[in-house]
Amino acid sequence: MATKRLTDTGIAKLSLAAGTRREIWDTIVPGLGIRVGGRRKTFIAMVRARGRLRRITLGTHPGLGVSDARSRARILIEQAQNGVDPVEAREAKARHEENQRRNTVAVAVAEYVTRYAQPRQRSWRSTQRRLEMYLVEPFGDRPVNAIERADIVRAVDVVQARGFAIGANRTLANFKTFFRWCVERGLIDRSPAEVVRAPSLEISRDRVLSDDEIKAIWKATLSYSGPYGRIVRLLLLTAQRREEVAGLRWAEVDFKNCVWTLRASRTKSARLHVVPLSEQALFGICSVSHAGPMLFASQADPGGDRPFSGWNRAKLRLDKDSGVADWRLHDLRRTAATGMARLGVSPPVIERVLNHATSSAGPLAAVYQRYDYAKEKRDALISWAAEVMKLVHQ
Repeated sequence: MATKRLTDTGIAKLSLAAGTRREIWDTIVPGLGIRVGGRRKTFIAMVRARGRLRRITLGTHPGLGVSDARSRARILIEQAQNGVDPVEAREAKARHEENQRRNTVAVAVAEYVTRYAQPRQRSWRSTQRRLEMYLVEPFGDRPVNAIERADIVRAVDVVQARGFAIGANRTLANFKTFFRWCVERGLIDRSPAEVVRAPSLEISRDRVLSDDEIKAIWKATLSYSGPYGRIVRLLLLTAQRREEVAGLRWAEVDFKNCVWTLRASRTKSARLHVVPLSEQALFGICSVSHAGPMLFASQADPGGDRPFSGWNRAKLRLDKDSGVADWRLHDLRRTAATGMARLGVSPPVIERVLNHATSSAGPLAAVYQRYDYAKEKRDALISWAAEVMKLVHQ
């Protein structure tokens, strides 16, 4: 085994014919050598760790000089003397770095949406939008286990600063569910969002729009060319939830029998729901161009399978155009229910129009009472639609 004091100058002068190889070992740091081949000169270190002889590549000359090669070799020799296998340590570090690259916030959020949110949440697109906007956008390249409580607080503060107090609460709830999933998957040991409190106090709303407000909102939406105006009018006429109307598909509408059927997976109550359609509701549906499977597809992909988005911007515009303040789209549902009650519709029928659970009759009735109130629901929604038309044409 050839040995000599290695120097940069001496190594530069070494040359061999292609296909041949020679190793020269340093006399200053035993275990450090230079492997000279026909194409390159590579520093190597040979150490014995836990009874095993290890040969470790350090780098090529002249990119790596003799001085730095000796420093690296000394570190490896010291590790081996302390019972650490340098090869195993390097492999463990590489696995850790690969995991860090794979387990970034962006990758984890995408996997969470696919594996958890989409199969379990009817409003999974809203969850996806919040996570992408407030978690992936600022922290997407960061390892998920590097997210700290302060990052969560700052992200929620951004939502609240934009004027979305309840939206900040919903965003935090999405964060908490996401990070609990990360804990369950072994991506992190603890959730950075778990002890963060909701920033806004939520009070059960009782807002019902007045007749003048109904008229102002209806008339404002008539000037809108996109799907938002039709969605708002259909929300008022049918008393259904925002996500249910926004996700309306042509296949769900039976034009012959004038009904809209929501499968259980599309409703908050996880029950099949049949909504009778008034003449005015049917007219609103028929006025939509049939460009794809959805009535109210995203304007970015009119013929696609993604529902309308851009709620906040559209709502701000409607507030300005109608002059109606301090209301939400969900208030249309409450307004419709109140309006039907004013017209004399009985509470059990209103509950069934809204697809609420009806517990007043007791558990036995919930199991055995299967009357669907189809006629009563139709009469109620037809009467309510006629009342709305009377209001808006006054």
